[in-house]
Amino acid sequence: MSADSNPKFRRLLVTGGAGFIGSCFVRDVLARRDGTEIIVLDKLTYAGNPQNLAPVEADEEQAARYRLVQGDIADATVVGPLVAQVDAVVNFAAESHVDRSILDPEAFLRTDVMGVHILLEACRVEKERAAKGERTAAPRLRCGSSPCSAVRRFFTSSSSTNRSLLRVTRNW
Repeated sequence: MSADSNPKFRRLLVTGGAGFIGSCFVRDVLARRDGTEIIVLDKLTYAGNPQNLAPVEADEEQAARYRLVQGDIADATVVGPLVAQVDAVVNFAAESHVDRSILDPEAFLRTDVMGVHILLEACRVEKERAAKGERTAAPRLRCGSSPCSAVRRFFTSSSSTNRSLLRVTRNW
């Protein structure tokens, strides 16, 4: 870690981090070698592939700051304890294939609606813990299906919009 690097968020939960876009984000953040730790939560369905993160696991320094948890963002018993460990949540977990939405619309509702609700609730609980002094700060939540550079701007921006404790946006 370089002396001048000081990431705002040292511990991240990246949901859907084994997917195409999520794994790009994970590899990009860990390649900065600034000490940021990442927990990837992925259901490992048709879109999530642990091989997307093979370069991270092959790099000893990056692998030491990375952990893969197989689980569903719509499962509060999995999400809650993970959110309690991090400074920020970046949500890439989404059902996005139109053909699959026709065949199984319930999967879309579970992940894209209930899953985001579960993430928000976990962040809200942590915000309350922070208000009581039980933790230093509440985690932020960022949802997006945007390129890595757009998500990266969130973590480096100092705008008043991004200073809120809980912000959910969708970049299309």
